[in-house]
Amino acid sequence: MSEIDTTQVYKQLKKQNGEAFARVIRDAVLLDVPNIVHILEFAGNNPKEAQELVPVIRELFKTPKSTEKYHTTKNPLELLDEAGYDAFVVETEEQKDSIKKYFRPGEQLCTFQDRKRHKDFYIIHAIKRGADKIKPSKTPNRQDEYGTSVISIQIAKTGGFISIKNRYNHSVNNPDATFWNNPDEIIHGLTESLRKFFKVDFLATEIHHLSDNFIIVQDQLVRFNYEFAERYIGKDFYCFQDKITRLDTDYQIIMDIFILDTRYGDVYTPAFYDFESFVFRRFFEGKKIKIEKNPNNKDEKIISVNGIKVAHIQNGIITELYLPGIKKVDNKFLEYNTTLKSLSMPDLEECGNYFLYHNTTIEKLHLPRIKYVGKGFMNSHKTLKNKFMILSTEKPYIFRFVMNKLKQKVFSMSKTPVIQY
Repeated sequence: MSEIDTTQVYKQLKKQNGEAFARVIRDAVLLDVPNIVHILEFAGNNPKEAQELVPVIRELFKTPKSTEKYHTTKNPLELLDEAGYDAFVVETEEQKDSIKKYFRPGEQLCTFQDRKRHKDFYIIHAIKRGADKIKPSKTPNRQDEYGTSVISIQIAKTGGFISIKNRYNHSVNNPDATFWNNPDEIIHGLTESLRKFFKVDFLATEIHHLSDNFIIVQDQLVRFNYEFAERYIGKDFYCFQDKITRLDTDYQIIMDIFILDTRYGDVYTPAFYDFESFVFRRFFEGKKIKIEKNPNNKDEKIISVNGIKVAHIQNGIITELYLPGIKKVDNKFLEYNTTLKSLSMPDLEECGNYFLYHNTTIEKLHLPRIKYVGKGFMNSHKTLKNKFMILSTEKPYIFRFVMNKLKQKVFSMSKTPVIQY
């Protein structure tokens, strides 16, 4: 094997991931890891996250593997039985959906919606004995007794990808990485047993502090912004199963979980989620769209429509939006956005349920014509919620915004928006 030219590798990493990121990898003496540029192709450019990846890279790609570490002759079902689970291999759609009764309505697995899941994945459902008596915590944790009491181990039949689903689903961070996607964390020997049983390979790290925004796909460390319907969406790519699809950044840009194609003004999503695509599609369709880099922020792009700046996108995430002309949005508009800082919809009169439900970062909100909003309106924004007063206990509830100016934050709303359920 030829010697690796670490100087050249550093130059490639610097161009691909940025100088600060590349420097962390160099200082950790990891430039000699075979294919390190490929391994980190989708790992982003954050040097702090690079530092967190260092022990993962060492364990997965530099430390000699000991295949006998947790050697076993037992099959996965036998091992899961020892761990206290009643488990079975999923072979039909009925079996795939049979554990649905253990999941609360807002935490149903995307697996249940995918009719081909058992054809594309090897699946083992495992139910902890007594799971029906285990209650969810008031402060959910991915690894707590309830979260791990009903799990679904799913391995791509093409190999290279494993996911262990959680009973809390999206009530916790990265619920598809229960036990850090390492079967040996459930019981020693399960990783080897699964590989032999299904005759398929995958990587499983023992590093417990791999960031919740990372997954391992084939032999690559992938940094994603959002996971929805088991599509992992990054700044200019998305991943499903073991395949990573990179966008053509000359005319495509990711906005949270949506893709804007500037050639046609089309907006679509790689996930099974189309509640708000039509809002963006209607807004962009037939207009002249331009995408420019922010000269003051190399990670940010600015989208203009007919010469007016309408969106700021940082590494695939929407941070500012200006959407004039839209009078109504239905349920779940930007429900999963957690990073929007400024939103102006000057003509919006009505929005459905769960508008910006998970957002906690809004600093400027401009909805001067709003009349009706549905339940769950900006539910997670504690500062905003605390500035409303309930004036009536009868439906419709009427809220009054009691402070227009907060410390370093400005909220602009109509004085008496009506909350309609």
